Amino acid sequence: MDRTFILTAELDPASFAWLDGLRREHFPPERNLLPAHLTLFHRLSTPQTGCLDDVAVPAAPIPIRYDDVRILGFGVAIGIRSPELERLRAALRSAIGGEFSRQEGQSWRPHATIQNKGDCCRCVGAS
Repeated sequence: MDRTFILTAELDPASFAWLDGLRREHFPPERNLLPAHLTLFHRLSTPQTGCLDDVAVPAAPIPIRYDDVRILGFGVAIGIRSPELERLRAALRSAIGGEFSRQEGQSWRPHATIQNKGDCCRCVGAS
């Protein structure tokens, strides 16, 4: 079986604590297998991960803005906006090349999922 990898951006400690707290509060515990994260790519092959070294990673943190709450069908996410992060992801995508998953073919809308396959009303109505 071929291994696949998820590539995420590292969150600053305060953002991570805030988002992970929301995730632990609202995500169904039996499905909450990962801490809060910001996915850049959902499914990379081993050869694709070998291309990551070809991209210069910024020396300083990239500023991001939390700009909205998104309803994801059966989930809720906090939307993230960052032109710098979008440029980095585009550079990574170009360097990685190869076949991308169907999910990667859709437009990228960066977000941190705080509830998935749960009772959305509980999260949306929370204060």
